[in-house]
Amino acid sequence: MNVYDIFNNYFQIFLIILVRCIGIFVSAPFFSGAIMPFRFKLGFAFFLGLIATPIVLTMGVKLPEDLAVFGVAIVSNFVFGVAVGFFAFFIVSVFQQSAQIFSLQMGLGMNEVVDPVSDVQVPAIGNILGILILLIFLRLDGHFYFVNLIVESFRKVDLIDRNISSIILKGLTSALIVMFEVSIKIALPIIAVTILLDIAMGLISRVAPQFNVMIMGFNLKMLAGFVVVWFLMPILLDVGESIVMELYNTSLDWVNAMGIKVN
Repeated sequence: MNVYDIFNNYFQIFLIILVRCIGIFVSAPFFSGAIMPFRFKLGFAFFLGLIATPIVLTMGVKLPEDLAVFGVAIVSNFVFGVAVGFFAFFIVSVFQQSAQIFSLQMGLGMNEVVDPVSDVQVPAIGNILGILILLIFLRLDGHFYFVNLIVESFRKVDLIDRNISSIILKGLTSALIVMFEVSIKIALPIIAVTILLDIAMGLISRVAPQFNVMIMGFNLKMLAGFVVVWFLMPILLDVGESIVMELYNTSLDWVNAMGIKVN
C-alpha cells in the first residue's frame, strides 16, 4: 500500500493527526509567533501529517465509528496539541520572564519592543534573552523533538477524558510554577546588586547632598545591571541547556502520565 492509498483510505486519521500538529504549532516555541506565517504552519502540518499517518497506523489507532466520535476526536486532539505547546512555551519563557523582573530594577521598564517570536511586548534585554533561549532550543534539536513527540503521543493519548484533562491542568500549573521560580532565581543577583546601589546612593545623598543622586543612580544601576548580565551569560547558557533538557524529559513524562488510549 503506497502513500496515496493510505491517504485515501485513512483520511479521518490524517485529519486527526493534522489537527494535533496544528494545535502544537499554534502555541509551541519556535513554531508559534508572527515570525512564521500561518500558511507555512498549515503546510508544514499537512506534510507532517501525511508522512506520520503510516507510522500512526502501526500504533493501533482506530477509525472513528461515527461523525460524533470524529468531531470529539478533532476537538480533543486540537486541545491536546495546544496544551503541549503551551507547556513548552511556559518553560522556555523563563528568560523573558526574568528580564521582566530585573529590567524594572535596572530602569528599563519603559524600554519595550515587540518580540517577533511570541508577538508580545517585552523589555529589549528580554528580547535578547528570548532569542538566546530559542537558539539553545534549536541547537539541542528541540524542533525535531516536538515533531517526534507529536507522533509518539498517539501511543498514549487518543481522546481526552476527565482524568486526562486534570493531568493537563496539573502539568500546565507546574510549568507556570517552574517558570516563575526559575525566573526569580535568575533575576535575584541583578536585583541584589541594584538594591545595594540604592542603599549606597541613599548614603551618598545623606553625606554629600550636592550630588544629583537620582541621575547618577539611574545610570549606575543600568550599567551595573548590564555588567552582572554579562558575567552571568555563561551561567545562563548552562541554565538554558538544562531547561531545554528538562523540558524534553518532563513533556515526555507528562504525556506518558496521561495513561492508555481511550478506545
